[in-house]
Amino acid sequence: MKKKITPEILIKDYEKLKKKSQKYYSENKMKDSLDSIFILAKLMYNFNLKYTDDDMEKLLKQISNSIFGKTSKDFSKKIEEKKVIFYDYFALDNRGLTEQYLQGLIDLEYEILFITLQKNEKKMKNILKKLLSYKGSEVYVIKALDKIEICQEIREKAISYNPSKIFIHTSPWDTVGFVTWASFEDRAERYLINLSDHTFWLGKCCSDYFIEFRSYGKNISIDYRRISEEKISILPYYPIRNLNEVFQGFSFDTEGKKIIFSGGSLYKIYGSSIYFELVKYILDNHEDTIFLFLGNGDEKPLRKFIFDNKYESRFYFYNERRDINEVFKRCYFYLGTYPITGGLMSQFAVANGKLPVAYTSKELSINLIEELFINCDKIKMTFTDLKELKNHIDKLLKSKEYLLERISEVNELIITEKEFAIEFKKIIETKKSRFNFKKYEVDIDAFSRIYFEQENKFLHQYKRIFLIKNIKLIINFFEYLFPAIIEYVLSKIKNQIYVKK
Repeated sequence: MKKKITPEILIKDYEKLKKKSQKYYSENKMKDSLDSIFILAKLMYNFNLKYTDDDMEKLLKQISNSIFGKTSKDFSKKIEEKKVIFYDYFALDNRGLTEQYLQGLIDLEYEILFITLQKNEKKMKNILKKLLSYKGSEVYVIKALDKIEICQEIREKAISYNPSKIFIHTSPWDTVGFVTWASFEDRAERYLINLSDHTFWLGKCCSDYFIEFRSYGKNISIDYRRISEEKISILPYYPIRNLNEVFQGFSFDTEGKKIIFSGGSLYKIYGSSIYFELVKYILDNHEDTIFLFLGNGDEKPLRKFIFDNKYESRFYFYNERRDINEVFKRCYFYLGTYPITGGLMSQFAVANGKLPVAYTSKELSINLIEELFINCDKIKMTFTDLKELKNHIDKLLKSKEYLLERISEVNELIITEKEFAIEFKKIIETKKSRFNFKKYEVDIDAFSRIYFEQENKFLHQYKRIFLIKNIKLIINFFEYLFPAIIEYVLSKIKNQIYVKK
């Protein structure tokens, strides 16, 4: 029987990692300290008992000072106002907000230095295409693998570019990015694009301003991250649609069937039985429906649900597909995930003229998909009453006219590329956008309980987080035994890296 993970166990392990991080720093073991901070950030990200840690922010700043020094003597050139850096930790096509912000900077005619740790050009094919077709851009892929050397390489390249602004698009555990950009205090305006507004993250130490995409994130940042409201602005985003992908087809017969579509990371449907209850309600009460889910993660609980209910010919699961827009075009409506909603998928639905339908309990305000859109004050897509939602679903499936009425309401809910650039410009120049902030209380305890339910009933990933350190030790040992092999492999990687001058 697997050991149940409780908040008490989490806090105890988290505090141990904090002490280790601080101890390593005091012993001048910077890499070990960064490794421990990396693991503790991963750990808290997976459970969200807290949303910030000022002790670790302070430690990251201290490590930055130790590596680079406290002075700005390296900055000898005058700042160039039209030059900006976009730092992207992972650089994945249609993941996060890379392409939206790069397009905004291009529309505003900034010169862009794009810095990333992503070495696989296939994963950022569209990002590279956008940048390489813009004459005011330069792409720089970090070559170093050692943490300290990565920090030094990023900083050296950034200093030589001499930017006025730095846009940070990163993960909650990006220790090398935090350490590097912390050293640019008072040298460039640093904007953190808050991708993970619902989770624990580090990065306050390297940021002057914060860009949220909805009120939920701003409420969390003010109340639980203790960030001043004046430093936070809101800028909704739009989905990046690749309209050139050819439809890959389905493995099932769709004639006379209504496809109910859903998707996202599989952890988003674990930790509550309600999502499965809704799927079961639809399939059991509407014989002309087929359910389709696209996503990735631990498939076992979902496969078990399909098998136990004998839905093998009614419920189909695929991993992610590049033809996502073509799939949406062929669905009847989109059912949002629960207990954690999927923001981007809801936007894809609306962008493709389909209606998103979602459920949330009243205490989980994170799941109100209306916040992901503009002009949405009088439109209801998220239901907090299951009976009301089931009635709504019945109407949608029984009446095409009712469905089309609801779809007509969602035609102008997504910010356009032009509007995005206009509001982005306002944020850069005035630190404010036109989008109103709705102040409300967020029940963080209810949200955290979901993650513990997911861990103990489905995911069982707690121990795997701690294996990261051991894997790093194995890699270091391999490097020690086979330096020539490592050098050869790295040279091959470097030869394939895009560096646009």
